[in-house]
Amino acid sequence: MRGRVILIACGVLAAAGFTAMLAALGLPPLFVVSWILVVVGVGIGTRIPVDDDARSWPPERPSRTQGSEVSRLAWAINSSTGVVGPALVRRVRAIASHRLAVLGLDLETDADHPRIDVLLGGGIRDILAVPAMRHDDLDRVLDAIESLPATLERR
Repeated sequence: MRGRVILIACGVLAAAGFTAMLAALGLPPLFVVSWILVVVGVGIGTRIPVDDDARSWPPERPSRTQGSEVSRLAWAINSSTGVVGPALVRRVRAIASHRLAVLGLDLETDADHPRIDVLLGGGIRDILAVPAMRHDDLDRVLDAIESLPATLERR
């Protein structure tokens, strides 16, 4: 910052000296000042970086994944209708599948369904099978998933 102030001060002093010198030669001071302003404008214009890259226009669209995952999942719940969006349903289903996989169970395997129903409770597996769920169903599913151990260690 200090370098810019010194540069500007030197420019002002040089312009004033140049104006005085040309005024002493008989040129009108307003004419000299106007040409000094033209020279300064051209100098400033040449210092502006110009991006000649043709790919810079049109600008890139922002990615659709702005924001954190938590905020996207929170917006997936419609508070007025109570319907949970598909992104959150997929995420909850993935968490449930992971927790059950730790126990050696699979939501897709028919032979595991009775044991899954015992662990999660009645109706939870059916809720996870549908593409959309309601807010109260989401609460039931999350409570059931929390009751599962996260690892093979016993609580």
